[in-house]
Amino acid sequence: MSNRVEREELTAALRLRYDYYSAETMLEAALARAGLAELPAYDHAQVRAFRAALSGLGDRLTAVDARLEFLVGATTKATESVVAPPPVVAPSQLATPSPTVPAAVAASAAPASPPPATTEPSALTAPSGDRAVTLELTGVAVDEDTEVMVCGSEPYLGDWDPGHAIPLARTGDTWSVSLDVAPGTPLAFKFLQRRASGEVIWEGGDNRTVKAAARIATAWR
Repeated sequence: MSNRVEREELTAALRLRYDYYSAETMLEAALARAGLAELPAYDHAQVRAFRAALSGLGDRLTAVDARLEFLVGATTKATESVVAPPPVVAPSQLATPSPTVPAAVAASAAPASPPPATTEPSALTAPSGDRAVTLELTGVAVDEDTEVMVCGSEPYLGDWDPGHAIPLARTGDTWSVSLDVAPGTPLAFKFLQRRASGEVIWEGGDNRTVKAAARIATAWR
């Protein structure tokens, strides 16, 4: 039995909770947060570090966590060595789209040209120091299988492509996500909900336009 867990096995575990694109998004964010982004396979200690990072990014992860625990148990039986988990690095962002904002997208709710196949490295880089910007959202009523996301005009906000929107993590009645953006940077974005069926529901009103600050508190419209 192999004493390593392959990247594809982590993705398969995440597919128990997310659709294909969201699973890839959460995988990259959690690996980056755990300091494991460049590794193709992981020992059981690194899988535990991945689980710890994942728990801070998503919710309703019971099935995913059970699968990861199984993978860790399998690798534990295969090896006696235990590697200490790498330092936790704060997560980053992915992309997001908008239904009624940029002129080039107003008609189709999609960018004029297709986004790149992969997310820019900056989108997965952990916020640090005075570049950490936290978006907070309240007033959202969703069912268990609906994701709350943000999408905007920059690559790290998804270039208005809902397929690359950035998921928000829930703490009580507040949804939040941290971005690596310089203070004062102009931001244009909107929040959206994505149901298990794939249906996307944008919040109402015009695009939100603000300048980056350490904390931006908002309410669903």
